[in-house]
Amino acid sequence: MEETIPIEIGRFFIEKGKEVFGFSIITTGQKGEISQLAHIFSDRKLNIIYMTSSYRKREEKRPWIFFMVDFTGSKFKPEDIVNEINKLEFVESVRLIKPIKNGIFVDSIHFPIIVGGERSIIFRVSIIDGLINTLKRQLGEAGRAFLYHEGFRVGRNLYKTYKNWLKKEDPHLLSKIITVMSRVLGYGIAEVAELSMENKEAKIIIYDSFERRTAIEKDEQKHNFIRGILAGFFTEIFKILTVAKETQCPEDFEKPCIIHVFPKEKEIYYSSVLVE
Repeated sequence: MEETIPIEIGRFFIEKGKEVFGFSIITTGQKGEISQLAHIFSDRKLNIIYMTSSYRKREEKRPWIFFMVDFTGSKFKPEDIVNEINKLEFVESVRLIKPIKNGIFVDSIHFPIIVGGERSIIFRVSIIDGLINTLKRQLGEAGRAFLYHEGFRVGRNLYKTYKNWLKKEDPHLLSKIITVMSRVLGYGIAEVAELSMENKEAKIIIYDSFERRTAIEKDEQKHNFIRGILAGFFTEIFKILTVAKETQCPEDFEKPCIIHVFPKEKEIYYSSVLVE
């Protein structure tokens, strides 16, 4: 598995004794804006803890830039920094976000979360664990089947979304996108190791998936939701109903799980031979 770098997306900071403030800035979209804004903080020896940038509204092309800045022990006041930022010609507006109390800062003004133009929510793995495993413990195989079929629906919808991104149907590129997006969305590190349009089959290698981390002892197939996503996605790719089976998933998290996708009509045969 290639090396990856974790990314923190939580817009909050908790550390006793720290004085952290947020700055939400809407600009006109000129080159070098972030650099000039960052200099305002660095010139005053203020530490930028977190920074992100996006469009306020995609169709407007007006960038939004957010800074979390540590003022602990500084002689400068956040209100003075707001005045300095407002002097920059490309700045349309600045909003100062104050901490809830000393040592606890939460970005309280930016809502909702948008991913790929669609409203989204964030669940910690501990919450996902509870949701998924409650289903499996209460409903048993019916719960596992529910997760698989919900994943199947999601997979078909993802295919339509990614196809619209490409403006064309390219199976190999679409397969690349779904594995890359699995990292972006935090599902796991996936790779399509084999793809046969002739046989309508695919072999996916997946490391460190959230579902594997939350699997319970009774799970012969540790991936239920993710298998469903792959089955739904490749059903659209192959234009034939497919199923996804986990054929390898060691207890050692450093080793990958392997999921095979193949036509539903061959399920009995493949279930007996795809054992590694």
